[in-house]
Amino acid sequence: MQVNGLGSLSGFGSTVHVKLEYTPSKGRTTGVAAPVTISDTTYTVTNGSITVPVAMNASDGYHLVVTPTGTSALLAGTYQIRNKNSGLALDTQGAATAQGTAVVQAASGTGGSQSWTLTAAGSGLYKIGNKASGLLLGITNAGTAAGGTALIWGDNGTADHLWQLIPAGDGTYKIANYNSGLLLGVTNMSTASGAQVLQWDDNGTADHLWSLTAR
Repeated sequence: MQVNGLGSLSGFGSTVHVKLEYTPSKGRTTGVAAPVTISDTTYTVTNGSITVPVAMNASDGYHLVVTPTGTSALLAGTYQIRNKNSGLALDTQGAATAQGTAVVQAASGTGGSQSWTLTAAGSGLYKIGNKASGLLLGITNAGTAAGGTALIWGDNGTADHLWQLIPAGDGTYKIANYNSGLLLGVTNMSTASGAQVLQWDDNGTADHLWSLTAR
């Protein structure tokens, strides 16, 4: 989402504060709570414009508030990331650390391959680094198609290494890939240990929901 014309507003300078909110759709006969904040951060204004990444669900409503200043709220830190559907943890296959290793779900443990560090990458996006390997969560060949598999790879600057965390309102998050706009999920909604993690459309299934536990 691009916001233009900021350079013509006297109250705005070279940076602005942006709060991105959304209201999830529960159907036309079901009431919803107040909007949920997706990101709350500072942007640099370039030629009077900013670009705000939004991984959208067509049925939801979105609200953008741009102010001259504000206080940022960040999720940066190290976490175990667990799938709501299976209760299993985001891991690398066989706890391996080599570049290109598949990302799977596995029984909860204390190993470094289940520790993931969220690092703010600007514009409300994060890089998700695997503590054991130092490599980033990404998508095979930076693919944008539903079904693209997750892996760990070196930080080579590709957009598939950027993720937006969207609060689901129940303490869990949707983890959306900036490159594709698709959500991190599990093959066939599997609850089995070792099942491949992939990206898929936001179709409301519980395997697209993840909890963060600080480590």
